[in-house]
Amino acid sequence: MSKVFLTVCLLAIATTSIYSNNFVDTALCVLNSVSQIIDKDNGKLWKHKLSKKIIMLNTTNDSLIATSNIKNIALKKHKNYFIGKKANVDINVNDFTIINYNVGENYDVLVEKTLHDLFHTLQKKINLYGSNYAANHLTNDSSRIFMRLEWEYLWKAYNEKNIIIKNCLIDTAASCRNYRRAKYVGVDTIENRFEIVEGTAQFTGIFLSSLIHNNNKDSIILNKIEIFKNWIEKTQDYSKNYGYLSGLLYCSLLSQYSSTWTLNINKNTDLCRLLLQYTNGNIFYINAKEFSSNVKYATLIQEEKEIFEKRNSNKNVIKEKFKNSSLLILPLKNSKCNFNPSSFLYIDSLGNYCPHFTVFSNWGNLTVKQNGGIFSPDNANLFIPVLQITINEQNIIDSDNWELTLSKDYFLIKEDNNYIIKEK
Repeated sequence: MSKVFLTVCLLAIATTSIYSNNFVDTALCVLNSVSQIIDKDNGKLWKHKLSKKIIMLNTTNDSLIATSNIKNIALKKHKNYFIGKKANVDINVNDFTIINYNVGENYDVLVEKTLHDLFHTLQKKINLYGSNYAANHLTNDSSRIFMRLEWEYLWKAYNEKNIIIKNCLIDTAASCRNYRRAKYVGVDTIENRFEIVEGTAQFTGIFLSSLIHNNNKDSIILNKIEIFKNWIEKTQDYSKNYGYLSGLLYCSLLSQYSSTWTLNINKNTDLCRLLLQYTNGNIFYINAKEFSSNVKYATLIQEEKEIFEKRNSNKNVIKEKFKNSSLLILPLKNSKCNFNPSSFLYIDSLGNYCPHFTVFSNWGNLTVKQNGGIFSPDNANLFIPVLQITINEQNIIDSDNWELTLSKDYFLIKEDNNYIIKEK
């Protein structure tokens, strides 16, 4: 960390000694740094400057820090920020980028996450916006193996100094990608979209956060990518997070070949094909039987077999829980969901299971602490098991595993053993 930014953070902590909550200290440090990073980049990376309108929300107690005042919430101004607690009122998610603070998250993680989410607010403007990129073909062992091989060769290429070897590694990664996609017709568009939407955002978070470091910037980026790669591979459910890593690796490689590559992409771009244009690369035919002699390939086959058995066991437990419980059913139209994509588990035709997450919507705010919920395959509805609930005078509905704060225009009813919300 540079002396300038370290000083900013220390000042932020020192000047907030009247607040005992460590969340406030951390958030002020993060918001100060993000503001200066945005000014330092000044729109160079994407030719557009990121917004600074941010709410950092503590998910454990609803305390928050905002970069500007929020309508209908009593906040105390502190320096250039507004500090207080989220009241039982609607926050227009289009006015702010909401960053969830989870206990235990450190400064570096929060800076990256904030820049990542700020870039999402910019994507519509620069034509890098899309949706519907669930790739359930990546639950198949063969597809997963060749996805991981693609990552492996891209990672080696990023680290390689010899340009001839580097280009050969990229060609091999592209050929693994081509082999996988040839087996599943139509998935190329879905995969490209995910890499564009989430991969570019992940790259932006890591690349811009490195601006904090005046020295050894490249080694800092390298370390951050390696940490993220190891984390993604450890999560094992690639169908819901592959685009974060694939997109990050392709964007990082593109940055090694060109300083203007961001001018040449849109929401339909295949980042691999774009990279091959810069390297003058070629895709070659892969014979899977011959490729099986690859040591990494053999190792991945065994790993994937063990992962498959464990995942199937978890799926059966979750299916039984949802089958035998009353459900809270919530519409997701015009909602903003915050979750860890690595925790997603595809439950066949039921949808995608996530153990804990938050949702901000017109009907209110939902925090699921454990035991999770299932997002329908079309992401139109959310299903959460209900054990017992209580409703207080503030229209806050509390269960053992979740809390729902309804806005004043909605109410909860029980219908056919399930719970739904309706507008007054």
